[in-house]
Amino acid sequence: MKKPLTNNIYCVTVKRCAGIYIEAESPEEAMEIAKKWTDEVDDAEFEDSEVEVDECDSYPDEANSAYMETIYTKDEAIKVDDYIERFESQDPEEVARGGWDMTNQLELPLEE
Repeated sequence: MKKPLTNNIYCVTVKRCAGIYIEAESPEEAMEIAKKWTDEVDDAEFEDSEVEVDECDSYPDEANSAYMETIYTKDEAIKVDDYIERFESQDPEEVARGGWDMTNQLELPLEE
């Protein structure tokens, strides 16, 4: 099961002139996830040099279709309009739990 969307969107700069938008819990996690998606950046802009993760915003933004096209998560690349629609349709309690469903957890008897 994929974790619920959080709408914590970081702008990670690759090669100091292209930004991609990453959903993450922290700037450090955003940069790690960005490394996975560097092949999605059009390297023609960089004259066939390697695309590298360079820097990251310190604080997240929210998904915004006015200037974002794609949101990259740990699991997938999502068009921003689809991301917003999916985020808004989620159960807020599931988002708060981070996707954990406690109803199927193993119950262990307490020791006496």
